Amino acid sequence: ITRVFSEQKLSVMSMNSHASDDHIATVRLTFSVSDTKQLGQLLTTLRNTEGVFDVYRVTA
Repeated sequence: ITRVFSEQKLSVMSMNSHASDDHIATVRLTFSVSDTKQLGQLLTTLRNTEGVFDVYRVTA
């Protein structure tokens, strides 16, 4: 996940994670993008990253 952010030259402003007993981690990241196109590309890239089950935007 951090590789994706690095490749797109995005800075993570905050991160929160939680691992459940079944070894599934939920990670919440706050970051800034230049526009919705960049956000869409990031979400697609993250969804196609091995080990990532789902990615979605939480707030506007």
